[in-house]
Amino acid sequence: MKTEHERAMFVCRRLRQMGFVSGKTLKLYGDIFDLESNPAPQGSQYVVEAISHRSGILRRILLPMPITALIEHEFDVMAEIAVAA
Repeated sequence: MKTEHERAMFVCRRLRQMGFVSGKTLKLYGDIFDLESNPAPQGSQYVVEAISHRSGILRRILLPMPITALIEHEFDVMAEIAVAA
């Protein structure tokens, strides 16, 4: 069985592959953000630090749970396949 740390590292890696990476600009929650950090786990969710174009303030943004839940499900399926093999 995989550890929670391995799960968090997998999710963060997949989020980076999806474009949630430092230096990128993206539209999220009705605002445009310049990402200042890579994804990181915070409790049961994942966050990035970003500067809002609207206010110019550095904020910690929670990443959308449907996206992170899908990636966590992918991790669980891969772990089950590894155990079955």
